[in-house]
Amino acid sequence: MTTRRITPEESAQWHREITPKAFTEIIQPSTIPISREVRGQLDQFGSGVLLEIGDKSFIVSAAHVLDWAALHEQPLCVPRSPAPTPPLWLDRAEGYLVTQVPEGRKATDPHMRDHDPLDVGVCVLHPDDATELKKHFRFLRLYQIDHGVPLLPASYITAGFPSRIEDRHNGGHRIMPTPCFAVSNLCDQLPDGAENVVANSIFLTYQRDGFDQEFQEIKAPKLGGISGGGIWRLADPSRLISLWKVDDVKLVGIETSCCYGHYIRGVSIRVVLGLIGNEWPALQSSIELTHGRVEFNLPIPRQTS
Repeated sequence: MTTRRITPEESAQWHREITPKAFTEIIQPSTIPISREVRGQLDQFGSGVLLEIGDKSFIVSAAHVLDWAALHEQPLCVPRSPAPTPPLWLDRAEGYLVTQVPEGRKATDPHMRDHDPLDVGVCVLHPDDATELKKHFRFLRLYQIDHGVPLLPASYITAGFPSRIEDRHNGGHRIMPTPCFAVSNLCDQLPDGAENVVANSIFLTYQRDGFDQEFQEIKAPKLGGISGGGIWRLADPSRLISLWKVDDVKLVGIETSCCYGHYIRGVSIRVVLGLIGNEWPALQSSIELTHGRVEFNLPIPRQTS
């Protein structure tokens, strides 16, 4: 397969003609904000991607987001729809699976995931909660994922929710989703200051420009709250631009951190597939049916709850 770097003119054409449709049909419906309760108030502090494999429905996110429930046994919640709605508490979740607490660090250390090169995990939804979310959101299927590494030299978008929470004083909180999309490219070299780098690490340039939910250009905010959101490849550079289509948009990774104005960091979605396949062997055949040979015995320390 021959690949090439996408020119600025091609990137502009793609964003003008295809990207808005991709947002509407694929990215936004499968991206969801994650909140917790802190001192009686809802705190939206992370994002996630909805994924369905076989008979299991997952919220994929960063481990440091899911740790609130996986390690500290505190409930998380998500909105029931993209409109302002009472939250759906995930207290019926069938379990959480996250990468292991780094050696020598305590689970109570709020910065311990800074030393986790993977920092990713999944929440296994109760079937009734998954059914509720499917009324307004869309769960990705395996064919909408590309787990190949290294990543292709394409344009990428990191999507998530640096949202605000509004208390309407009407007897409960309502989540107000405000999605943000940061457009970037692969870093040409390892960024200065990047530590704990592994083969599945992803580094994207942080250009400080993004798009709001109306696809209006904005200066990208500091990305607190986007942790756990998806990293999406917007086009396949091995194909002619005239052949590009919405189906070329693929989830390739999960955002785990960023250095404001310098780079966005994530981990390949292949780590998530490895975690899921290791924990639920019955799902391995579904994964391999779409992605061919997948290594399920990756050396990925994991922790369950």
